[in-house]
Amino acid sequence: MKQAKTTQRQCTTVLSQAKKGIPVFALAYAKFIEKTTLEQSSKGLIVNYSRSLAYVALHFGRGPHQVSMEEINAYLYSMSNDKTTVNFLHFGFGKFSCFAGQ
Repeated sequence: MKQAKTTQRQCTTVLSQAKKGIPVFALAYAKFIEKTTLEQSSKGLIVNYSRSLAYVALHFGRGPHQVSMEEINAYLYSMSNDKTTVNFLHFGFGKFSCFAGQ
């Protein structure tokens, strides 16, 4: 139970940072939440994707929909080689279209 609360708090923190630090993130995030809610996605999926998208936005300093697939692949590759960070290889790209409005 403590792990879940820590993860929830961590997600909230990174989301807050992305919303404050990346001007386009808040609007794109709202569209993402709307679409995934209408698709009846699980809360866990929404939380995990939101956190991953926030990390991407913070890393690149722009909205996830403004990052090329080449940049994403390089980012994921660097994350897979860094044993001190969370492994982002589970990160799915299907929800990226929510940010692009497709």
